[in-house]
Amino acid sequence: MDQHFEPLLSASDPKQFMSAFRLIQQAYPSTDALLADLVSRLAPSLYEPWYDQDPHGFYGITCAALTENLLPETKRWRPYAQQLWALRKQRRRTPITVDSPGPTSQATAEERWARFNDVTRSNFPAALGICRTFLCNEADRDFFRARTLMQALRDVALGGHKFNYMAQSWLVAERLGLKHAADALVGPLHLLAAADQQFSALDEVVEPAKGRTAMSNQRAARPEGFSERVLYGTERDALEALTELQKATQDGDQKIFDHLLFAAARTLACAARNRWLPAVRAFHTTFLCQECYAWFDPQDRASAVLQAGLIINRAARECRADSKAPALNETIQVFCPTAPFDVLKSVISHSDPYASATAVYAILGMNEEARRELLQMLLAQALKNDGDMCWGHDILFVSETWKAYTRSDSPNRDYFPASAGFLLGQILKKYTLAAEYGV
Repeated sequence: MDQHFEPLLSASDPKQFMSAFRLIQQAYPSTDALLADLVSRLAPSLYEPWYDQDPHGFYGITCAALTENLLPETKRWRPYAQQLWALRKQRRRTPITVDSPGPTSQATAEERWARFNDVTRSNFPAALGICRTFLCNEADRDFFRARTLMQALRDVALGGHKFNYMAQSWLVAERLGLKHAADALVGPLHLLAAADQQFSALDEVVEPAKGRTAMSNQRAARPEGFSERVLYGTERDALEALTELQKATQDGDQKIFDHLLFAAARTLACAARNRWLPAVRAFHTTFLCQECYAWFDPQDRASAVLQAGLIINRAARECRADSKAPALNETIQVFCPTAPFDVLKSVISHSDPYASATAVYAILGMNEEARRELLQMLLAQALKNDGDMCWGHDILFVSETWKAYTRSDSPNRDYFPASAGFLLGQILKKYTLAAEYGV
């Protein structure tokens, strides 16, 4: 096992950890250089013999990598410190030896994919060997990426997390120029191979996706009760609502993601106390489906949209979403805090989610400079918390909701950053590293 990061990951207290991290920071010219070394030296050793819940492993590092670009350059090391502090609790294992693919390397892409699926669960080292044959040229890589993303999306055993981990790892690999793609993919591929599987939704998703007609060229209209049907209906109700929207939407699937992201954010706001994880996973899945949309095979794209809706529907049941939960903007309609930034910082620390959302709404009603400051405050509050409280879900959720807010032209777009404030106000807090880091 590579020992390069062991002095950092074996630190027993925050002072010792930060001393080691500052040495790491001085040794690397950029966060890209650090990320490349984390992927090549650490990612292959972070896997489990079996998985009965969301694996943390390297996932938090991918969250840090996808969040840091929203921070000022001088603060982009902070997400890595947060997630590496959490990784101290993870066991690092001997990297899996990769078997040679042998004659399989000369087969067609379809034949190699079939062989990859045949051996993934019975002989993972052989599967890794076949995986590497797909990473040698662009056509094979695009083929393998599309297939692995769709396979992970269809496996709903962990509520979308398999897809999230896979998509985030591909995005990290792309950021690093695909040089370390084989190492970046070990974690999500092993999760697909070793965790329980559940494909019960597949037939339900594929059939409705075939129902598109010329109606898709009609002017888009927001269907009444769309979110309610996705959140509170049966799986069939959710799929029917989505296919109706697909048929009525002029701008195609990308416009539908606005509706789905809003439904996923509502799932969080309606979730039972401390049952935020299924809703946040579903938001990640929906956002990443949109982000990676062009990577899916064209014939799979409509099904990917429907699958995201199905995961939101399941998340609503898993987190016990309540249709009678107060609206996030209910308080702001009758009360506007006079010092919303001070209020936001205070109510997040004191775990008051509705007050947090109210303060966010108040700031969004101010000027552009205040909105930019809001993003940095939300990120700072998420990064202040110890990484093992949310394992990267919180920082990634803040990043995704802000991007959804800036991209959307929906009248409901303020709901996205408000839901980020809501999440930060709800999660458990532990600030062990914050004081030592100087937050």
